[in-house]
Amino acid sequence: MRKRIVFVVGHEKWGKSLTLRGLKELCGSRGMNVTIKDTVFFVRSMSNDDLPASFNRFISRLFSTAPKPAVIAALCPKFKKLQNFDQSDGAIDETLQSLRQGGYDIFFWVIEQAWEGTRKVSQKEIAELRHYGHVEVFEGNRQEYKSRARRLRTFVSDVVLAA
Repeated sequence: MRKRIVFVVGHEKWGKSLTLRGLKELCGSRGMNVTIKDTVFFVRSMSNDDLPASFNRFISRLFSTAPKPAVIAALCPKFKKLQNFDQSDGAIDETLQSLRQGGYDIFFWVIEQAWEGTRKVSQKEIAELRHYGHVEVFEGNRQEYKSRARRLRTFVSDVVLAA
C-alpha cells in the first residue's frame, strides 16, 4: 500500500480539529482511527500551531517506531520563507520535505476562510502547499463542522484513495 498523508489546513482556531472530530463521528469512530473505503487512517487533531514539538515528534515517528501508511492530520500553513518562522515555531518546510522524501504522497484539504471574519489562507500559502502535494480548497465560511467533515471524507474517498 502506498503511504499517504492528508492534511486539514487552516490557521489557528480555524476549525481543523473540529472538522476532524466530525470526520470521526461520521465514520463511527471513537478512537484515533477512521476507516474510509476499507482504508484505516490514523487521525491526529493537534497541529503544528498547537504544540510544535509534539507535532514534530509525531512526524518523526512515522518513519521509525510507529509507521503509519495512512494518516489524516491538522496543519497550519506556517512556511519559513513566507513568514520568517524557524522550525521550533512550527514551520513546516522541513516536515513536508521529509514526508515526501520518506515516500508519502501528500494531500492538502484547505479550509480557506476562518469561521468568523474575513481572514483567509493566502494564495502564497496555497501555492507553497502545491510544491509538496495535491491541494483542494474548501471555500465558504461558516460551514458547520459536520458539513466540512462530509466534504473532507469525499475528498479522501474520491481523490486521495484514487491516486
